[in-house]
Amino acid sequence: MTMAQASRYHQDKLNVNLDDLANRSINPTRRSVTYLHDSWRAKYHGSVGGESMLSSIKRYAEANTSSKIGIGMHGDHFVVVLVTEFMLRVHEQLREASEVVLVDTTSRVDQSSTAVMPLLCAGPAGALPLGVMFASSQDEKSYATGFNLLMNMVGQRAFFGQGHPSCFITDDSEAQRNAIKTVWPRSERFLSVFHVLRQTWRWLCDGAHGVKKEHRPTLMTAAKQMVCAESEANFQESWNAFSQSPEAQHYDQYTR
Repeated sequence: MTMAQASRYHQDKLNVNLDDLANRSINPTRRSVTYLHDSWRAKYHGSVGGESMLSSIKRYAEANTSSKIGIGMHGDHFVVVLVTEFMLRVHEQLREASEVVLVDTTSRVDQSSTAVMPLLCAGPAGALPLGVMFASSQDEKSYATGFNLLMNMVGQRAFFGQGHPSCFITDDSEAQRNAIKTVWPRSERFLSVFHVLRQTWRWLCDGAHGVKKEHRPTLMTAAKQMVCAESEANFQESWNAFSQSPEAQHYDQYTR
C-alpha cells in the first residue's frame, strides 16, 4: 500500500480505541510515516541519489555470489550489467543466442529514472535472457559501456561462442543502435515490428504527406500484413495484392 493508504489504515484501527491517539508509537504522525516509507524505499529500491542505487546493487551482488555483476562509470552516470548462471548457460548452450537478439528498454523504473535493458533471444519456452543492463542515462556512451561490460563478463562464451549475434532487434533509439554498431560491427540491426508500425502510422498521420483519414486504416493494414508475413511467399502475395489496390496507385509515395 502507499504511504497515504498506510496512514489511513492505522487511523481507522486507532479509532476503535481513542485512548491511544496521543501515543505516537501507536499513532505516528504523517511525517513519521513519510520518513519510514522513504527509508524503506531507499533500502530496497534506491533513493533519488545515484549513490544509494549503486549501494543497493552492490548489496545484491554480495547476497548473490553466483551471479556476475559489472559496474561502469562515466561522468556522473553509472552502468550496471547483471549476468546470472542461467544467462551464462543460455549463451553457451542455445544456438538461438547467436542468431536474433532483442534489446528492449524500460525507462524510469525508480526514483533516479534508471533504465533497464534486458537482452533476450528465442528459446523453447519463449524469450530467454542473455544479460540485463541498468543505466542512469540512455546516451550512446552508456549503452557502449554496458555492452562492453557484458562482453568482458561473458568472454568467449558470448552468443554461443560466436562473439556476436547475426542481428539485433532494437528500439527506435539512435544512441542504442550506434552503440551496438560500435561493439558488434558484424551484427545487422533492425527495428522491432512495433517500432516499424508505429513509424508507419506516424507517417500516415503526418499532414505533409496528404493521406486522407479514411485511407489510413487500409494503408496501415497492408503494412502490418507485410511486416508480419510468415514467409517470403506470403510477403510477396500481400505486396502484389496491395500494389494493385486504388490506395497504392493514389499514394505512390507510400510505396517507394
